[in-house]
Formats: sequence, structure tokens, C-alpha cells
Amino acid sequence: MNGQFPHRSGSGAGSGCISPRDNYASVRRENRELKLEVARMRMRLTDLEKDHVSMKQELVRSHPANKLFKSFTKKLSKLNSLFRIKDIKTMGGKSNSECRLLFQKRRRHSVS
Repeated sequence: MNGQFPHRSGSGAGSGCISPRDNYASVRRENRELKLEVARMRMRLTDLEKDHVSMKQELVRSHPANKLFKSFTKKLSKLNSLFRIKDIKTMGGKSNSECRLLFQKRRRHSVS
């Protein structure tokens, strides 16, 4: 087959010399071969998709910049939570509306 599908012998002008039974048998054989080819292609596609997902996961896991970025964001979030706790403790005597106003002013300029 060499990767190409054979043409049906009964589909041309000379189909009168092939009996209907032989034509039916050849069409069934071709149909079976095509179904097998589709099944092989589906299996190959599934394998390629699995390989793609695993390669993508390896790249995400093993890339040193990702590790550095994750550790940096974790440390930054810990520092941020520490500063918030300190700010809340120092504002103990102020009303809720004043605290909200101060937090809104601080969040005006985002880091991200």
C-alpha cells in the first residue's frame, strides 16, 4: 500500500467485466483495510497526544526559571501577609472605614 489508498477496480468504465459478487467482496475488503488504517491512525494520534502532554509537563517542571519564579512568589506572598498583619495591629484604634480607605490607597498601584 505504501501509505496510499488503492483505488477501487470496480469504479471505472471497465467495471462490467467484474461480477457483482467479486465487486462486493473487494469493496468489503477495502472497507476492512480502511477501518484498520483508521484504527492505527487513532492509536498513533493518542500516542502522540500522550507524548505531547508528558513533554509539556516535563518542560514546566524542569525549567529553572519556573522554579525560581514560584519560590519568589511564595516568599513575596509570605512577606505581604506579614506586612498586612503588622498594619492591622498598628491600626487597632481606627474605625473600619478608615482602614478600608487606607488599604484601597495602597492597592492603587499593583505590582503585577
